[in-house]
Amino acid sequence: MVEDVARSMLPLWLGKHVGLKVDSLDRAFFQVGDKVLEVDLYGEALDSTGSKLVIIGEVKSRIHGVDIKTFHEKAANLASTLGEGRRALLVVSGLYAHPTAIVEAERRGMILVTPYNTLWAKVTREHATQKRII
Repeated sequence: MVEDVARSMLPLWLGKHVGLKVDSLDRAFFQVGDKVLEVDLYGEALDSTGSKLVIIGEVKSRIHGVDIKTFHEKAANLASTLGEGRRALLVVSGLYAHPTAIVEAERRGMILVTPYNTLWAKVTREHATQKRII
């Protein structure tokens, strides 16, 4: 259920707070070497200049620092499948973020969206769209 809420809420949230046009976010599977990587949220977006970027997201009810680290490592492995020069924005969404998750997400340049934490409020449109995450 948390994933369903994130899939319907995040495209609107990213539009309002980050200035991205996101049509939809879906679960996706990628073959990377001999492994299959699954991501909870995947979709394409347009920034304010019309440039394309990829949204890659993870959804968890309770998010801890180790979850941020693990997802970032998975997303880095996934980068090889995106193609040369494609920008990706990493988003983690959930109901609760432990303080270690907030620190880790900020350190890694990821967007963290929860109903009760404010890391997302610190993210500006410029920060989110100009950082090349992976």
